[in-house]
Amino acid sequence: MIKENSHINNTIAQRILLVTLWSLLLLIPFDAFAIERRQAQFKSDSSYLILPLPISVPGIGQMVVFTGLAANIADTNLDLAAMKAVGDAEGYMLWLSDLHLISETLILEYYHSSVSKSAITNHSERGMDTQKDDYTILGINQQEEDFGSIRLSLFDRRFELFTEYVRGSSTINKIMDNEGNVQTEFENPSAQSTEKTTTGILIDYTDDYLDARKGVRLHIQRSHSPRTDDNASDFYIIDKELEIYIPIGDYSVWAFHAMTSDAEVTKTGVTDPDKIADELGLSCNYDVCTQDEKNLIDHKIVERKNGTVEALGGMDRLRSYPENRFQGAHVRYFSTEFRFNFANKVTPFNFWIWKDISTSIQWAFFYDLGTIAESQEDLWKKSAYSVGTGLRMITASGNVYRADWATGKEGSELTVIFEYPW
Repeated sequence: MIKENSHINNTIAQRILLVTLWSLLLLIPFDAFAIERRQAQFKSDSSYLILPLPISVPGIGQMVVFTGLAANIADTNLDLAAMKAVGDAEGYMLWLSDLHLISETLILEYYHSSVSKSAITNHSERGMDTQKDDYTILGINQQEEDFGSIRLSLFDRRFELFTEYVRGSSTINKIMDNEGNVQTEFENPSAQSTEKTTTGILIDYTDDYLDARKGVRLHIQRSHSPRTDDNASDFYIIDKELEIYIPIGDYSVWAFHAMTSDAEVTKTGVTDPDKIADELGLSCNYDVCTQDEKNLIDHKIVERKNGTVEALGGMDRLRSYPENRFQGAHVRYFSTEFRFNFANKVTPFNFWIWKDISTSIQWAFFYDLGTIAESQEDLWKKSAYSVGTGLRMITASGNVYRADWATGKEGSELTVIFEYPW
């Protein structure tokens, strides 16, 4: 079995290398005949944002998030951001991006977050068979994450190679029902560690890297999550994304996005339910655990057998559903947006807490459709959708200030963030 998995990994690596080499060869003439870029692809206009934002997150509670963002510092491409949350969730985030080791060619990014108090929802099963309120809330008393990436950008950002590394840990210390009432407090909670290395390529045959209005974009990557201890599994994920942009009139665009993501476990970790209960810090054997505790253990077993891809729900995929609503080992996702651009004038503004240069205001209408399952055969047996609208401001600093409202079968969600969904 190990030899077979090793052969599979070597085959995948060879295919990725082959695609990369062919892409480089094709891009030599491609650069000469590529769609002309509308504007400079690396921004240097400075901006900043200082904003205290009160928010309410279902299952987590009320908090105030203090945000500081500075883009293109001192006429460079360097961006810095910091966030501090206080309330029912507490912690901070520091983010550094677009640090150019070689100007407009070799780009570094780094991110660190530390959360001292938070919560996540945990539905009774993975997949798409659960109901809206069929979940518990997992209290987290410590969560750390570090992320770093380096990107080689060529041909005016038409071709990029990148590698990313992320590691983190989190400690679950209690289980609450969906109204926040404590059901279980862990006696000896232990930190669960994760680690992931991603490599990939991006081919961008569009008129703009940030705000494409015509062309095609292809993104392929492989992520490997090794065993972080003797209990964990070893698995990898293959992600493929295709975007198509069709111009409508002089400024607007009809955009399409399709994504596939598949996980494959190469070495299964510990799946004995009693050992997992002890590993999590639960004071029960599986047979006598409560149903909420069994659901948590069952999640861990399925995750170690099948692996886990990026969830559906949240800011970027199925936007009417909360973060991590649907989880599984295989996902198919489709989204389309009509982006109506108006107020297409360069408009500098400088408020006390916000400085930038608006280049376009965009009104978007979108539709999301997705399915997730433990096996590929079960994909599309059940699916979910979201429809919605939103306002975006595209800026000369490279930020996209976005507010999207989406609705679906389980209600509606509002997203406020600083980037496109895809």
